[in-house]
Amino acid sequence: MLTLNLGTPCGSEFAAGAPRAFTFAGLDRPEAGLQYHPAAARRSWAAMRTLVEEVFARA
Repeated sequence: MLTLNLGTPCGSEFAAGAPRAFTFAGLDRPEAGLQYHPAAARRSWAAMRTLVEEVFARA
């Protein structure tokens, strides 16, 4: 895990098999590489909520 100069841990998460725009429910344009991917969207939103909770817990 990488630590920024502010002491905030960060990392990256990969959505294997998910096309671009995978968090936009209802989007279905695979020919353009844009398509909703429910599992990747859930993981992405969960990671974002965890980060926000950690940041505001220190405030």
